[in-house]
Amino acid sequence: MKTKNDDEKLHHNYLKRARIEWVLEDITRLGQEQRELLDLAREGWQGQQANSFHLELEESAEQEFNALKNASQKIKEELEEEKQKLTRAQQEGLKLDGEN
Repeated sequence: MKTKNDDEKLHHNYLKRARIEWVLEDITRLGQEQRELLDLAREGWQGQQANSFHLELEESAEQEFNALKNASQKIKEELEEEKQKLTRAQQEGLKLDGEN
């Protein structure tokens, strides 16, 4: 004859087994999701997208380099003009001083 205590034990064991199954299902599902994410990451960085991203970075870096190179060239030209103006001013100043 089953007692109330036996029914409680059976019910408790059932719940315990169900929880374990749920946890195992969760672990399995999380493992699958993790593998899918790793595969996606590998494909993304080895495929065309990675190549495109790499080319985009190269193009951006080249544009920045060219902009800096142009700015540097412009500054050099401006400095050269200022140097020439100063040289002329000094020469004219020497002429003025020499004339007196």
